[in-house]
Amino acid sequence: MMRNTFLLLLVIPLFAAAQRDSIISGVYPWKEPVMNIQENLSTVLFEGPTYDMAYLQVSTNSVTGYSKLSGLVPMPEEQLLIIRKGTVTMVLKDSIHIIGAGSAAVILPGDTYTIQSYNRDSCWFYLVKYRSKTPVNKARGKTAGGSFVIDWDKTDSIPNNKGSRRNFFERSTAMCKRLEMHVSTLNADSSNHGPQMHRAAELTIMKEGIGELQVGPYYQELAAGNVAYLSVNRLQALTNVGFKDCTYYVIQFE
Repeated sequence: MMRNTFLLLLVIPLFAAAQRDSIISGVYPWKEPVMNIQENLSTVLFEGPTYDMAYLQVSTNSVTGYSKLSGLVPMPEEQLLIIRKGTVTMVLKDSIHIIGAGSAAVILPGDTYTIQSYNRDSCWFYLVKYRSKTPVNKARGKTAGGSFVIDWDKTDSIPNNKGSRRNFFERSTAMCKRLEMHVSTLNADSSNHGPQMHRAAELTIMKEGIGELQVGPYYQELAAGNVAYLSVNRLQALTNVGFKDCTYYVIQFE
């Protein structure tokens, strides 16, 4: 009887979390950006409310040297941008950054930015938009450092017994009490860890290679360019099933 009661107490919070998340956990393949009503090349992969976020959207986007994406992050929203291919010139508030594939930027509410191809070739990037269910906390975001850029070429790759890891950031923002991002590389036939659950919702984006992602009781292929969404307390693990290293981003939102 006590065992059954314990299992019931464990299942009820997980079920309640799932009920508050409209985005289905699983793998979403990369889709080519297409012209939208705002005359930008952009395609939404998924969107909706999550356990902690009133709204979360992930899209694929493209710019060339002949086009420029300009943005003003509205209140209350934040945006996370990740470069998949190419080199771009990014103006974030009053600072100019030239960043290549693998780089990222976090843009806080009310800040402006522009992004343009550095050499007129097509550049692809992911754009993550999110709004917290709690009120925007501009003071918290400012205290943590405000909007920022992470240059792939200026991050350290730290070797470990399974491959390596780049720690991008872990900090508070105006929208998140905790926003964490890192990039892991797994050797062939290696797994990141045994099946486990996280309190935070998570995005996993495959940069290079191919993996097998456990999503609850199921297994799905995670190929280069694909994005996986994993809801709060979703059982997960990732195994490199290719013949070469695989490299992927992990982003956690709370």
